[in-house]
Amino acid sequence: MLIVYGHRMYGRIEECAGSFIGTQFVHIWFLPLIPTGSSLVLGTNPDGSFRGIPIGMSGRSVLAGYMRVWGPITLLLSLGGLAVNLADASDLAEGIATVLVFGFAVALTLGACILGWGILGRLSRDEKQRRAIFAHYTGYHVDPTEMRDARHAIRDHLLGQIVARAQGMAGMGYRLPADPVNHWPTLAMDPSVGDPELLGAAYTLARVDASLAQGQYKQYMETTQVALWERLRRMPGPWVAAA
Repeated sequence: MLIVYGHRMYGRIEECAGSFIGTQFVHIWFLPLIPTGSSLVLGTNPDGSFRGIPIGMSGRSVLAGYMRVWGPITLLLSLGGLAVNLADASDLAEGIATVLVFGFAVALTLGACILGWGILGRLSRDEKQRRAIFAHYTGYHVDPTEMRDARHAIRDHLLGQIVARAQGMAGMGYRLPADPVNHWPTLAMDPSVGDPELLGAAYTLARVDASLAQGQYKQYMETTQVALWERLRRMPGPWVAAA
């Protein structure tokens, strides 16, 4: 008998514009058995293979992979077991015990299906809008904190964008409050700065820096990105249509 087995991607979470986090599983007959590693998928190649960044093992993706396949299977088995054992019950007490035991199994597996397919790894509207902002500067609808070594190149690119926007503002007579290279957070947090391109780049850069830094500077970047997001979420920008 032919046995179908191999590696396959399961447990897609945080899906947005073709990007997602997924986990490769060893499978038999397309049933996921053993997870071998998760990846941040950035896109799909013409041959159907995935292009992405290994990120170790994502517990949520692994859980989603199991729940979305094994959840419906165990739900059907539980329903079948309930029907068969209820039909074979010899008296009321045995019937009640059967309903309690198999009813609990049905409720548990149904909850796993709902969690796996309807809740786990789904992005909120705000998170999709954040990722639209990130994609405007990085080209990918993913959280830049998950892009591992590429964060350093992203940081340089973002800082260059901020400096260019600041220089353009200065050329139009705007008095810069600080050196945009070394004090870009001060510039971005200035209430008089209303350039969405500069603020979006600063928000993304604060997100990246918070993931790279430690100690007080990390806390400063976390506070900065929260404050910038509160401004950006109410501001029209070039990323709104993609959100």
